[in-house]
Amino acid sequence: MAQNDRAARMELVVMNSGGQVVQTQAIDPAGGRLRWTGETEAGAALPNGTYRFETRAYIEGEEVPKTEPVPVFARIHEARMEGDQLRLVMAGGVEIAADQVEALRMP
Repeated sequence: MAQNDRAARMELVVMNSGGQVVQTQAIDPAGGRLRWTGETEAGAALPNGTYRFETRAYIEGEEVPKTEPVPVFARIHEARMEGDQLRLVMAGGVEIAADQVEALRMP
């Protein structure tokens, strides 16, 4: 997560593929790594699928109008061609087009 020196409070917002917010959790404005467990606040597992992550910052109790997308890292289990498009299969069976990937790194 990126550091935000101006924010007094920050939240991670998790949305499902339909754009519905399925979870929010407080995060440290100082930044750093965060491991998402894929569970609700009550500890129930969220369904397999594709999720989008954003951060919300609050300065003096007011939400900053701009949210920031959060970079996500996941293990690639398989790469295969479908027609002329390279598809990547991630942990849990989630598939994405290779052109959605912005970076690769060693685990």
